[in-house]
Amino acid sequence: MAKDTRVQHELASECLALLQLANECRGALLLDVGCGGGLSSECVVQAGHFCVACDINPEMIAQNRQEQSTVGSPSTIDMFASDMRDGVAARAGVFDGVISVSALQWICSDRAGLQRFFAGLHRSLRAGARACLQFYPTREQARLAVLMARSAGFDRSGCDLVLTMPHGTRARKHFLVLTKASRMDPAAREQQASRNAQAAHDSTCGCPLAWPIDGA
Repeated sequence: MAKDTRVQHELASECLALLQLANECRGALLLDVGCGGGLSSECVVQAGHFCVACDINPEMIAQNRQEQSTVGSPSTIDMFASDMRDGVAARAGVFDGVISVSALQWICSDRAGLQRFFAGLHRSLRAGARACLQFYPTREQARLAVLMARSAGFDRSGCDLVLTMPHGTRARKHFLVLTKASRMDPAAREQQASRNAQAAHDSTCGCPLAWPIDGA
C-alpha cells in the first residue's frame, strides 16, 4: 500500500473510532465529506456501514462511480458532487455520523461558508450522533472552526478538538469532534460530556485540547 493511501486509511479509521459507534451498530448511515478518490469512503464500507459521499469535484465523483461499476462494487457508496461551503444537502436527522479527511481546512478562510457548512451538518445529524472532521488548520483557523460549530448548535460539551502528537509539528493531526445534543436532561447530558472527554483522552489521538478556545 502506497504511503499516501496508508495515511488516508489511518485517518479515516481514526475518524470512525472517534464517532464512538457501538460495536454492535453495523449498517449505520454515514456521510463522508470531501471524499476525493473515495479511500475514506471505502473504510466506512469495510467497517460494515453504508456510506453517502460528496466532493466538490464532479469529475472525481464520476470517476469513482465508474470505478465502482467496473469492479462490480456493492452499491453501499452513494456519491454526489457538492461544495461543503453551501452546507450539507440532506434531509434533517438522516445521518448516524459524519467523517471528513483533509477537507475542512480548504474553507477555513471563508467564515460564511463555515457557518453554512456547520449549520447543515448539525441539521443532517440525528440527535446524539457525532461528526469527526480531520483537518490541517492554523491556530486561528482551528479557533474559528470551533466557534462556528458552536454557533451552529454544537454546544461546548459536544465540541472537542482532538490532536495526535500534540507536541510535534509535521506528525500532528487535528480532529474536530462534534456531538449533536440528544434529548436528555441536563444531568445526563453532563455525564455524557464527561464520558466523551474521557474517550477523547483515551483515544490513540492523544490529548483532547491543545490550546484554550474559550474567550476567542
